[in-house]
Amino acid sequence: MAKTNAERQKLYRKNLLKNKSMYDQMRKISRIRDNKRHQNLDSDLLQQLRNRQKQVSKKYRDRKKLERINNKQSSSYISRQSFGKAVKRVLQSLPKDIHKCVSVVHHIVQEFNIIPKTTSHHQREQRSLSIELKQLIMNFYSRDGISYQLPGKRDFITIKDNN
Repeated sequence: MAKTNAERQKLYRKNLLKNKSMYDQMRKISRIRDNKRHQNLDSDLLQQLRNRQKQVSKKYRDRKKLERINNKQSSSYISRQSFGKAVKRVLQSLPKDIHKCVSVVHHIVQEFNIIPKTTSHHQREQRSLSIELKQLIMNFYSRDGISYQLPGKRDFITIKDNN
């Protein structure tokens, strides 16, 4: 079956969007043509054109707003009250500390991909000594500058040779 002119035009625009350079060229030509036409209009016709464009824009915005209202995500809750009850349960189970609450909610939102996950990972604080400090301690015990001998203990062992 043959295509209508509207279907052909729709297919042409769809294919035109795939070719970026051709699309930009067509937009440029269209812009030049519209500017020439606007320059040749007298003031009354130009005012009518602007009013018509304003009405078309308003109608488009109103239609988009209506679509957003009508296309709400379908909820599994039958009534507003049951939804409110579920929200109340969740809010009561959150921590009372505001900082903990924010971190929990932030994590949940990231898990549902509502906001992007952070790339920086939390650095764990370890209770171990740093490598430099360990090296200083080993050097301290290795040097012979300070010597302390406990009472009844010897600092060295004498080995007798029975030859």
